[in-house]
Amino acid sequence: MKNIKKIFAVALSCALAVCMLALVACGDPKPNPNPDPKPEPEISVTLDKTEATVEEGKTVTLTATVKNSTEKAVFDSSNKSAATVTANGNTATVTAVAAGETNITAKVGTKTATCKVTVTAKPVASISVDKEFLVMENGGELATAEINVTLANSTEAISCESADDKIVTVAVAGNKVTATAVATGKTTLTVKAGTLEEEVPVEVSTAGLTYTLTQIVVGEGDEAETRDAFRVRDGETAVSGAVVIASQYYSDEEEDYFPVIEIAEEGFKDNKTITSLVLGDEMIKIGNNAFKGCAALASVKTNANLQSVGDWSFGDCSELASFEWAEDCGVTYLGRGAFSFSANSDAARAAKLTEFVVPASVTSFNYGMFAWSLSLQRVKIYAPITCIWDETFMRCDSLVEIWIPSTLTEIKGAAFGGWSGSPTDGAGSTGSFTVHFAGTEDQWNAVTIGSNNGVISDNKGQLPTTFKYNAEY
Repeated sequence: MKNIKKIFAVALSCALAVCMLALVACGDPKPNPNPDPKPEPEISVTLDKTEATVEEGKTVTLTATVKNSTEKAVFDSSNKSAATVTANGNTATVTAVAAGETNITAKVGTKTATCKVTVTAKPVASISVDKEFLVMENGGELATAEINVTLANSTEAISCESADDKIVTVAVAGNKVTATAVATGKTTLTVKAGTLEEEVPVEVSTAGLTYTLTQIVVGEGDEAETRDAFRVRDGETAVSGAVVIASQYYSDEEEDYFPVIEIAEEGFKDNKTITSLVLGDEMIKIGNNAFKGCAALASVKTNANLQSVGDWSFGDCSELASFEWAEDCGVTYLGRGAFSFSANSDAARAAKLTEFVVPASVTSFNYGMFAWSLSLQRVKIYAPITCIWDETFMRCDSLVEIWIPSTLTEIKGAAFGGWSGSPTDGAGSTGSFTVHFAGTEDQWNAVTIGSNNGVISDNKGQLPTTFKYNAEY
């Protein structure tokens, strides 16, 4: 029995020993000499803006935020013609170059952030005025006029200059220009603000004329048209001196400008104090007898748009010495007796007109055109006329030379009737007469010449005539 107990005790001790060994074996492990590395934190980069709009020439700032890295962001622009970028650490300055779009990228390692930048065009500085042109008069209510000036995207001071301050002077107050007419004529006002400028043409016409807005028929036949336009005539108090007709005039009723295209019939008849005449640029028609008997009228300047000079329109204008056609003259009609004088009148004896040109545009060259123009010496007919009508040069006693186109086929009776002299030895004497004909001698011989044209038809009379053919003007 004792042996059994002893054996049991020994067995129990061994079991306890085994358990202790097992517990020791299950205790803390020895540290691993090569542990696995901890995972690194992920790097990130962001921008404080994902979109931006900037005006050409200006800048915008972008700030990059970088996490888990000490590296600085690297910035770049995808379209440097639109905008460029410069960096200072993680802050970038984007400079707008020209209208367009670009992407500004901030990069750290392989990480990027992008901002879309839209560049808008820089607003253009501009200047504008509320008058395309000015029509003024050298007296009365239209002697002054105002121009309102508008500036955009500019803070420059406004100034104004007159190309001819003998015609118009100017004064500037803030955004307003005040123009004052000094004399008739044309000039240009230049309104400025820094490098910006705007021009305003100015026309100063004679004060005191009467302008009537009406419907006027222009042209003939199928080409005729009716236009709303002004007809002008002398004022209730007759004007004097130099007369300048406006090209346009303002209608208070219609609140708009309309062209001045016609001088009324007898509009200035027998005005004894007008000394000169300048037609407005829009003038088309000079009415019948418009300036008949204007005894002091010495010079006339026409315009390129003039089409018609009416019958007897400058008749008995004894002082008229200069009739100047515009360079691009388009006149087609010269009326009957347009530059004639009453037979054997004091006006005829005092006549001053010595030379005259018939423009190439003329298609209607009527009878009695220069009758009794006793001082007329030379006439050049550029117009391709076919006929010189009755009494055209009747008693033009001082006429010594005439140039005639090759298109001529007929000279009516008394077209050169009564010619009785030449200025060679004084008016009324027997002198010489020269015909410059643009055609050949055969063409001249084919011209039908009416009666009472001895000076130009043959040399059987007392007046020697010289014919020059194929003449150049």
